[in-house]
Amino acid sequence: MRRTLASVSAIVGLISSKVAVFERVLCAVLISVFTAVLLANVISRYLFDSPLFFAEELALLLLVWMGYLAVSYSIHRSDQIGMSLLVDKLSARHKQLVAIVVDVILIVISGILFWAALTWMQSSSVFFERAVTLNVPKWPFYLIIPLFWALMLIHLIDHLLGRLATMSAGDA
Repeated sequence: MRRTLASVSAIVGLISSKVAVFERVLCAVLISVFTAVLLANVISRYLFDSPLFFAEELALLLLVWMGYLAVSYSIHRSDQIGMSLLVDKLSARHKQLVAIVVDVILIVISGILFWAALTWMQSSSVFFERAVTLNVPKWPFYLIIPLFWALMLIHLIDHLLGRLATMSAGDA
């Protein structure tokens, strides 16, 4: 059982690491495009007195994607702010148990929100909505929401399995 848990944890850990690389690279690409769009808009506005009419909407959508990807990446790295006043007073084993309970709660919430995002993406209001200045459907931009919850689930499951494998190895 311990061996199987450790193997599954290693596989999910590898997937989580690859996903994190994808998130980091995609964020770098998006921030480059974001910067280029805003720079082109400023140049167009002040040199040619003709701003790019779509730049602000596109920049906003790129920023939303970057934000979601950055939060998911921070989950992978466990970089969130935590309230540890009470947990710090616990023994190492109890800290691990609290972390497992928190992981399970976050996995359940993320699973529910992932399902809700998928359901929402299938609604006609999302499918037919168009970006005003870009004149393209908005649903491709909205894909970040279910994608975010899916990526979060991968990272959270990785954390949970890692903690369970560590506890299981410690019990040996």
